[in-house]
Amino acid sequence: MISRRTFVNVLLASCLALIAWFNISPSASALGGKLPSVNQPAPEFTLPTNNGDRELSLSDYRGKWVVLYFGSPA
Repeated sequence: MISRRTFVNVLLASCLALIAWFNISPSASALGGKLPSVNQPAPEFTLPTNNGDRELSLSDYRGKWVVLYFGSPA
């Protein structure tokens, strides 16, 4: 008899293989502009901080590692 863990692993691997085979990728859209191409630099932007006391630009972090997170407002 096959174990539950093995079954789940095989099922997950099969789903991932099917997704890769169909080359399914999530669609993305950009508000107010053209979506940058894959492997291209991010476009320059300036946005207010969460509490609105100042603004941050992508250029402020040039040469540093940056993780961008875009969430929807609550």
